Parts: sequence; C-alpha cells; structure tokens
Amino acid sequence: MAAELPSEDPGQGQESVVDGEDVDTTSVLNLDEVVAKVEAIKKEGNELFQRGKTFQGHTLGKTSTMDACAKYAQAFTVLEDALLKVSEDGPRENLVDLRVAVLLNLAAASLVLESPQEVINCCNTVLEARPRHPKALFRRAKAHLLQPTPAYDDALKDLETAIRAAPKSRELREEYKRVKTARDKAEAKEAFKRGTEEGRRRLEAKARKEKQEKFLSWAEAQGQTKNGAKLDAYAWGQTVSELTVAVPVEAASASSIQCDISRKHLRLAHGDTTILDKDFLHPIKVDDSYWDHEAREGGVCVVLTKDNASRKETPGYEWWSSAFDGEPEIDTTDCDVGENLAQLPERQKQELAQSIEKQQDDERAREKAMKNPQKRAMFDMLREKFPDVPIDLR
Repeated sequence: MAAELPSEDPGQGQESVVDGEDVDTTSVLNLDEVVAKVEAIKKEGNELFQRGKTFQGHTLGKTSTMDACAKYAQAFTVLEDALLKVSEDGPRENLVDLRVAVLLNLAAASLVLESPQEVINCCNTVLEARPRHPKALFRRAKAHLLQPTPAYDDALKDLETAIRAAPKSRELREEYKRVKTARDKAEAKEAFKRGTEEGRRRLEAKARKEKQEKFLSWAEAQGQTKNGAKLDAYAWGQTVSELTVAVPVEAASASSIQCDISRKHLRLAHGDTTILDKDFLHPIKVDDSYWDHEAREGGVCVVLTKDNASRKETPGYEWWSSAFDGEPEIDTTDCDVGENLAQLPERQKQELAQSIEKQQDDERAREKAMKNPQKRAMFDMLREKFPDVPIDLR
C-alpha cells in the first residue's frame, strides 16, 4: 500500500530521503516506490524553502526558494509520468492527492518569489482535481493581489468560495476583511485621483480659454476685427484689399508653428496639434500673403491679400461675409473704410460722389426757398409748432 500522504505545507511531513534513481511506474507493485521518491524530492524542496525563509531578504534566501521550486517541479513531473501509467482508481487518487500537495508547495514558494502567474497556474491545476480546495483558493487570491494592477474582485471571489468550503477558518475570514478594506481604499484613491485629474483638466482648460480670450481681445483692440467678427477660435477683419485672421496659439517660438497658405485654404498647426484647418470663402493671392507670430500676446496673425480681380462681376465683391466657408456671416452692408476714403472701391467712390452732389443740390434749393418771404413765414410758423421735426420747403 502507498505511504500516508503528508501535509501540503512546506516544511512538514519530513519522511526519510531515498535515492533519486528512476522508478518503474508501469506496475502497481512499484507505486510505493513512486510515492517514496516524490516524498523524498518534496522533502528536499521543503528544506530549501525553509532555508529561503531563514535568509529572506538576502540573495541566499531567494536562491534557496528558487531551488525549492525546482524540486517541487521535479516531484510534479514524476507524478505526472506515474499518473499516465496508472489506471486503477484507488492508487490514482493517492497520486492525485500527492500532486495536490506538491503543487500547493510550489504555489507557496512562488508567492515568496512574487511570481503571481506561476501561483495561479499551480492553483488552477489543483482546483481542477479538487474544486473549492481552501488552500488553493487562498493562495490564488494572494496571487491576484500580486498582479501589476491588483485584482481585488477576483481575490475576494476566491476567498468567498474558500470561506464557504472552510467556514471555521479564522485566517480566511481575516484575509477577506483585509482584502476588502484594501479594495475600498484603492477605489477611494482612484476616485479621488479621477476627481483631481478632472479638476486639473478643468483648470487648464479655463486657463487656456482665458489666454485665448485675451489674445482675441488684443486683436480686436488693434482693429483686426473691423468689418469682421470675433469668434471662439479666431477673430477676423478686412479692408477692401486685405483679410486678417488672428488665431490664439500657445507657442514659445515661431519655429514650432506651421502655417500653410494656399489659394483657397489655410492650415495652422503647433507641433502635432492642428489649430485651424479651413477653406477660405473666396480665393486669395498667396504670394502677397504672410503671417506673424505675436509671441508676447500669444497668437498668430495671418494677413491675406484678396484676389478681387477674380470676382469683379459680383456686386459688393470687395467685402467678404465670412473669412472661411461655412462660418458665421456678417452683414456686409455695414462694412466701411472709415476715414481712409482712398481705400474705397471705384463703385463706392462713384456712389459717394453722387451722394455729395445731391446733398449740395439740396442745400442750394433750401437756401433759395428761404429767400422767398411766403416760404420763410411758413417755415417760421412750422418751426414754432414743430421744433424737433425737419422742415423742407423746397
């Protein structure tokens, strides 16, 4: 008959060592020899494991623990070979029990070496043969906690199953409580971190928004939004011949800015980040256009020369309703050149001349009417009754 199975805890069950010669496992009669050989190898592993504990924290301790793992793996190999050749239920179960003990010892040593996947593999094999084995579940739970990101939920699930299998185990209940507390703390910390990160992102976004608004307000103060508009991402303005686009850009130097101007398109980027990528409403003259980095103000000003010659047949062609296609439009009838009449288009110059001539004609007609005594008397009477109403007696 096979010898009584020892405990699966390393360091216990110290049977005598037999020589390491190969054992013929083809016969049931040699089963005792197989068990004796495995027990001897396991004993050597237990001794190495205990030495590793004694010198824990030193190189000798780690080396001894690794040697113990090698012994347990050797014992496991002998058992696997024997199990392939033994078919009787009774002897086979004895070998399976011994294999469980060896694997649990290997799992314990692997825990010390902080090799979680090795522990999980050993415990999975044990649980295939002995479902709900408390020690296998306990050690697998510990391995889950050694993962780069501790798998608290998996560990708690294993511990819950182990407690149902061994309800009187105080160690299991204490470990469950400890892991649950650790999980709750980790979740609270992660929630706080997410909240902190979200708060930091909001502050950064607010700071960026304030810088953008500051630059766009500066551009507006410089008159770069005249006959144009200030939008969220950029501001633009125009004269009869030019279009100016002011874009907030946080760049320390112009070398990190890419500004690509084509006849119908503008792309502005800072490093790998595209800031503006849009089609112009109308064509521009590329060779007569340029851009400047306003480093102190925090943005870029792109000055574009309109290609008015290509749109001469369009009424009011001098004024753009928006800088880019598909963007909010302005009322171009409100556009003006201010005091710089030289910038007026020829059509508007003619309209202005006609308006001035008409005003002069009207003034001469009023002066002539006031020289007529009857009209003068009528004017004085109406002015007295209606002091705020314009009176024209022409």
